[in-house]
Amino acid sequence: MEEQPTPSLVTRWSMLEQLSDTRADEAWRWFIDRYRPFARGVLGKLLRARGRGSELETVLDECWTYLFSSDVFRRAERGRRFRSFLAGTLRNFGRDYCRRNQHGQAPDEGQEFEPGAMDPLPENEELALFAHQVLHLALKQLENSHPANAQAVRWFYGVDQGDLTTLREPLSVTEIAVRLDIKPNAVNQVLHKARRRLRARIEAELRDTVADDADIEDEVRMILDALGADAPGLTAG
Repeated sequence: MEEQPTPSLVTRWSMLEQLSDTRADEAWRWFIDRYRPFARGVLGKLLRARGRGSELETVLDECWTYLFSSDVFRRAERGRRFRSFLAGTLRNFGRDYCRRNQHGQAPDEGQEFEPGAMDPLPENEELALFAHQVLHLALKQLENSHPANAQAVRWFYGVDQGDLTTLREPLSVTEIAVRLDIKPNAVNQVLHKARRRLRARIEAELRDTVADDADIEDEVRMILDALGADAPGLTAG
């Protein structure tokens, strides 16, 4: 019998209730570790467009401090999708940082300022970043219960462990069979089970980020479509 995905530490927007308590150190460590890749992706793209990519680590540190010391989570509209809320919060902070530090700051060497750099990220780019964020969280869960499944997915679809949107050269079924020391036909079975388990974990993760039950199916569809566009077949049912 197929096991159920491990429940998240918190459920849906209740994470914001915990983060609103400045004494909730454990919740904050969990949140920062969990969403650091997404924050890096959103802020990094904005800063690189401004020719200031070298400042990313500084901006990330300031961003966590801002989130911790402000009441942005307490004031958040609970009816929004968490993806949209978090992306907007990061984007606004990044733009504010650039405005506060624009005087006397030269672009990184070889970089030029893009006139539209202060504009929001295109929705499809934000969606792709969050989709890969969810994919990595789901793969981490899969690694805990079925490490061979997770590794086979990474190899077959070229999913990088460190970068949200970087896809490596995928391995063939034959190459994976050699690495796992199994027959090629068995690799296909592993991949079939891995995709099913991974999709279940992706859907469970997304259910924890949408406040309105009526929006869950739409959010799942959008994220799965975004992942499928980059890695066809990865989230096939």
